[in-house]
Amino acid sequence: MLTSLCMTEHTFRTIPQLETDRLILKEISHSDAHGVYQLFTDERVVKTFGYRMGRSLPDAHDLIDHWRRIYEAGEGVRWGMYLKPSMKLIGNLGFKNVTDSAHVSVGYALLPYYWRTGFTSEALAAIIAYAFSAMNITKIEANVLTVNTSSILLLNKLGFTRTAYLKQNYFFDNAFHDVYVYTIDNKHSTSI
Repeated sequence: MLTSLCMTEHTFRTIPQLETDRLILKEISHSDAHGVYQLFTDERVVKTFGYRMGRSLPDAHDLIDHWRRIYEAGEGVRWGMYLKPSMKLIGNLGFKNVTDSAHVSVGYALLPYYWRTGFTSEALAAIIAYAFSAMNITKIEANVLTVNTSSILLLNKLGFTRTAYLKQNYFFDNAFHDVYVYTIDNKHSTSI
């Protein structure tokens, strides 16, 4: 049974491990730096995610440290998506911007080889259910580049609703990009 927790209260010392039919969701460690490097240097991922990591393995270690610092500060949590039974890191997802009002932003990235397999949907459903039942989260927001049709379809499938269109709102790769904002609250997540 999941108990009622709030990120800002630091009620758990380690990132909780979650499990789905095909995935283990757990903290990303430095032993997975090569997988993080592969993910965030793949141009297909970079284009849809809107983030470009540095081009060296130490940059992946820095990103892993950054995720840990955010968690320790109570500002967010990031899980690796590990494929059963091999425990290969195939992506990651998590929440950031945890506020006193229990509102978070969600983000996710998956290696292109695994796109359109349902892994992201499976993992997102798990962390959304966990956020609403165990973290006292009341609202989850996703900011999606308007050209990322796969994410738009995924969010709609999971019960998110488009709540805003932000024209030229996100600066990435020397250009401004349009963004859709999608939200879901714990009153409208019965399908998850």
